Amino acid sequence: MGEIKDMRVVEPLISALKDSYKDVRAAAAEALGKIKDARAVEPLISALKDSDWNVREAAREALEEIAPNWAESEEAKRQVPEFISALRDSDWVVRKAAAEALGEIKDKRALWALISVLIIDSDKYVRRAAALALGELKDERAVEPLSLALNDEYKKVRIAARKAIEKIRKASRKN
Repeated sequence: MGEIKDMRVVEPLISALKDSYKDVRAAAAEALGKIKDARAVEPLISALKDSDWNVREAAREALEEIAPNWAESEEAKRQVPEFISALRDSDWVVRKAAAEALGEIKDKRALWALISVLIIDSDKYVRRAAALALGELKDERAVEPLSLALNDEYKKVRIAARKAIEKIRKASRKN
């Protein structure tokens, strides 16, 4: 259904995210990502908490597909508190997806939550996503915490922090 990209299938696919079979839920999430309809965002956010890892990963990937079209919308701005809350989820996939979404949305309400994740999250992939998201916010207040992340044990976090600092510095020079 995702291949034909017919908007009439969005609602049935959203319903399929609650199917009793995990493969159906994962396939529905994947199809919704291909269709890229903003109506799927909230159900996909919920699917990030699915009991099956494959469903969570398919939902995360679908949200990545939808994000560029959706991130500038008013609906995205309304979702910011939910994404901030998701940064405290027990599952690293959920936290990473939330950080990525907040970077796409570029809403400064997420600044302190992302800084907190950068500093204290136990997962290197989540810390990297937080660093990249902070770069998208382009807020000078993130430079000091990002500077601390330059000493992270994980090389990709250090690289993301450096890129984020460069992005912030470049944006501040333009202003």
